[in-house]
Amino acid sequence: MKKIKINSPELAKILIDKMLENTSVDYNYVIANQQIEGRLWCTHYSWTQKESDTYKKWWIDFFYNNVTPKRTKKYIEKSWPWFNLQYGLRVSDYVGG
Repeated sequence: MKKIKINSPELAKILIDKMLENTSVDYNYVIANQQIEGRLWCTHYSWTQKESDTYKKWWIDFFYNNVTPKRTKKYIEKSWPWFNLQYGLRVSDYVGG
């Protein structure tokens, strides 16, 4: 896989599409529909803590191995909370909406 530039729209699409895999929507949908039923898309959809933790691990590994310029693992781990705060789905025991 070719390296993806850190500020590339392609990177955001890949990261958000992966996050939304267990929903019926994708990056293009949530960009076009920032609000769903009066809530931001990232609070409209939810996932369990386990799903969030699994995604976090995937996100860190993906970022480390596929993004340019290369960052240290420590830097990427410190970047995760900012990404999660901005885009992370709501964590709930009840998944669905």
